[in-house]
Order: sequence, then structure tokens, then C-alpha cells
Amino acid sequence: MNNEEIAALISQRRRQMLVHSFLYYRMGTSLITDKQFDKWAYELRDLQRQYPEIAAACPYAEDFANWDGTSGYHLPLYGDWVERKATQLLKIAKG
Repeated sequence: MNNEEIAALISQRRRQMLVHSFLYYRMGTSLITDKQFDKWAYELRDLQRQYPEIAAACPYAEDFANWDGTSGYHLPLYGDWVERKATQLLKIAKG
């Protein structure tokens, strides 16, 4: 992967952690398994450790600075886009 692809994946995983943590902690539901969450969470942790300069330049760098992948409880589970995306995913899941 090149630097652009790494940055895109870090950004994607961060957004996924935010949205799925919002679903779990704020809405009391989940659309993915714990196993899937853990897979994405630990992948993000590893990417951030392997590419700290790239990770620091991606959105939400401060919020994920000490990310260890064990929980999304401490993440900033607010913001219009997070709530909109979570709601959209719930609607899709319900069909």
C-alpha cells in the first residue's frame, strides 16, 4: 500500500469505530459482531503504530492518539455526521 492508501484506510477505520461505537454506546444496538469490531479496531491500532506520521495527519488523530483497540467507549460519540450515518445504517439494516 502507498501512503495515500494507508491514510485512506486509517481514516475509514476511525470513522467505522466512531459510528459503530455510537450505535453500541448511545443507541444500544450493534450491526456488526464483536469479532468484526475487534478486527477493525486492532487493524487500526496496528496501522497507527506502524505509520505514526500518516496517522497523525488523518482526521481524528487526537481522539485516536492512544487507541489500543479494546473499546470505543472513550471516543467522541457526538457530531451530526456520526448520528446521521448510524441512523442511515440502522435503516438499511432494517430493510
